[in-house]
Amino acid sequence: MQQTDAEEHQFCVAAGWLGADPYQLSQPESQAIISAAEELPDAIREEVLKSAPPARLPSVTRWVKAGLEAIQNNAVSDGQWNALRDRISLPSTVGPPWQVGYQLARELRRILRLADIAFVNLDTLVNVPIPLLPAASPPAQSFDGIIGIGRGSICCYTPKSRQDSQRFLCARGLLAFLFDKS
Repeated sequence: MQQTDAEEHQFCVAAGWLGADPYQLSQPESQAIISAAEELPDAIREEVLKSAPPARLPSVTRWVKAGLEAIQNNAVSDGQWNALRDRISLPSTVGPPWQVGYQLARELRRILRLADIAFVNLDTLVNVPIPLLPAASPPAQSFDGIIGIGRGSICCYTPKSRQDSQRFLCARGLLAFLFDKS
């Protein structure tokens, strides 16, 4: 790879994210990777390519793009989520993702003085609901949904029909929004 140009290097990296040998791909497989890399936003490209089964990459790309479009058309922002975000800061967290998630959730409950409440309705945190958009079934099991985070807005796109599953996805989105200030 040291003798490749920048474009070929990016292709090789993208193929590697899929777990594929970039020099052993068929023309349609190569084109699917190139298309996905061009069509997916930088912020999620790596995660999508690392999660997508190579044979389903075109349909995964279409599903993700549909989700992003739905989120863009439905996200609302009135500044209340930003006001909540400005009140908190990221605690130091170490450990596996599920432990970090629980640590962050406990910290948020502490900050909001909700530690003793067994069930926190996310929509009541700032009296603005997190939009939950229904999605078609994803083309791969590795996709639960898409969380859209923008300027003061959060929006979730998911095929999950169980309320507890939807709530979990929205909670993940809320934690990402509140604690990732990049």
